[in-house]
Amino acid sequence: MKVSYVGFGGGCAEYPCYEDENGKLYFDMNDGRNGLDLFTGAYRHPEDGDICGEPNIHVTEPVE
Repeated sequence: MKVSYVGFGGGCAEYPCYEDENGKLYFDMNDGRNGLDLFTGAYRHPEDGDICGEPNIHVTEPVE
């Protein structure tokens, strides 16, 4: 899976966020250090485009 950095987002805490080639968003729980540790649960707020949500399921697919 290929992802690209799209900014910070989340609920109580701000996490680096990445988007895959299909438009799905992910939180990086490593905060940009020591490789990516991606989790599902991120989404764009429909009105303002902010990235919202909370980390949910750990992504086990290899990430580029």
